[in-house]
Amino acid sequence: KESFGIAHVIDVLRGADTANVRARGHHELTTYGLLKSVPKTDLRDWIYQLIGQGVLVQAGDEYPVLKLCPASWDVMSGR
Repeated sequence: KESFGIAHVIDVLRGADTANVRARGHHELTTYGLLKSVPKTDLRDWIYQLIGQGVLVQAGDEYPVLKLCPASWDVMSGR
């Protein structure tokens, strides 16, 4: 539902076993733990690069969340 920020997305991708991840059922996603060997700092850098390239959108002021855009779907479908 595109209502999560960078820190939560990183936790899911790294397979963090936190109450927040479990409470939302994100430990059951196919992407859970997919990038567990990648350091948090690298994942954060990659996310900011995707934002800079217009492939992801960071929306909101006080609590920014990540949003998909048409370019996101192009990347995910291999175009």
